[in-house]
Amino acid sequence: MSKGSACLGICSILLGILALAGCEVTDVPEGGPLNVSFKVEKSNYEIGSSIKTILKNGSGLRITYNPCSSTLVHKNEESWQEMDSFLLCTYDLKSLAPGDSASYHIDLTDNMNLPEGVYKVRTNIEAQEEKTIATQSFKVTVN
Repeated sequence: MSKGSACLGICSILLGILALAGCEVTDVPEGGPLNVSFKVEKSNYEIGSSIKTILKNGSGLRITYNPCSSTLVHKNEESWQEMDSFLLCTYDLKSLAPGDSASYHIDLTDNMNLPEGVYKVRTNIEAQEEKTIATQSFKVTVN
């Protein structure tokens, strides 16, 4: 390998890292390029209830996901704010075949200290590359 090609390779890596450093994670819209949907059953939840999430693989690819990577995001006046991790579980990589769906529950406990408001659940999936997807918005109220 020549000195020039080694430098070019290193420069390409550094440029990629710098480009990613300024990137913001965006949600993959339902029916997007991967055709994977991630939904919650209801539009309103109370603290003390359980949110059922449904992940459906409408793509032609097998996807992997980890329910433990899911996070709640809260809508404030200007943006979506990620809440502290709420799932206590181990790394549990799961696979979802084309056309299959899976669900899991998130318990909204009192000790989460969630403010009332609008939320989404975000999770990561991987097919050919890792993507962050989110459910539709829903309201959380305190009893």
